[in-house]
Amino acid sequence: MINTATWYNQAQTQVMLTDGVNNYIITRGSQDSYDNELTAYVEAGGVIAPFVFNLAQEQNQVIGNCNVYANRYLNKFLATFSQSFSNSWQAQLTEAKIVQAGETLSAPSLLQALVTAANSPSVTLASVAQNVITNVTNYQNVLAAFQIFAETISSTVLAVTNPTVLPDVETQLNTQADALAKQLGIGA
Repeated sequence: MINTATWYNQAQTQVMLTDGVNNYIITRGSQDSYDNELTAYVEAGGVIAPFVFNLAQEQNQVIGNCNVYANRYLNKFLATFSQSFSNSWQAQLTEAKIVQAGETLSAPSLLQALVTAANSPSVTLASVAQNVITNVTNYQNVLAAFQIFAETISSTVLAVTNPTVLPDVETQLNTQADALAKQLGIGA
């Protein structure tokens, strides 16, 4: 039994029904049991309350959509690193800096283990150290860039006061995410 009905969107294609305990969002005209119940409710004198636009809710939705879009690139990038690298990159970086400073690593050494595992005369402690520093620097730069971009998404969307431009802002931010990923060498 419907207690209240409220238009759920500006287009008036969806209605939120409340039965006193639960809320249901239905598509008007779907002719399912909820829509039929709504039709009977209206025919009996019930009124569908007007849609109330909530700018903050719409902004949060756009922020979420843009973050999901941008994070596709970030997740793709993070997947290029092995779990062992992700779990030990800080220790590897410390050892790499020791090697670059010309000091001797104490045993056991993560970098020495990588050299041994490579089983190749061309793989040296110095080359592994440089590779680790390059990878960690890239890793940190990409993470920082996407963190800054997430802040840009929030500040840009929250500055919007005209809700009709939110779809355009979302499109522009997604385009910026594409450009950022391309600039960082991890995108299309």
